[in-house]
Amino acid sequence: MYVCLCHGVTEHEIREAADAGHASVEALGDCLGVATGCGQCACMADEILEEHIEGRQGEGRRGDALCPSPALAPA
Repeated sequence: MYVCLCHGVTEHEIREAADAGHASVEALGDCLGVATGCGQCACMADEILEEHIEGRQGEGRRGDALCPSPALAPA
């Protein structure tokens, strides 16, 4: 699935970048260009990154301010 349409970045490429040590949306931006165009992909990229890292390490990664939990979102 394409995640970043501006730069043609796929979910698979994000997972590969995570395996190579890119552990933030900012790092994905430096590596792949994710979230450096229109920015609409930042939240989805962070979710994919978080899920992949959790699955690989078996432990959670601290939440990212880019995508606050709906329960924590301001009213």
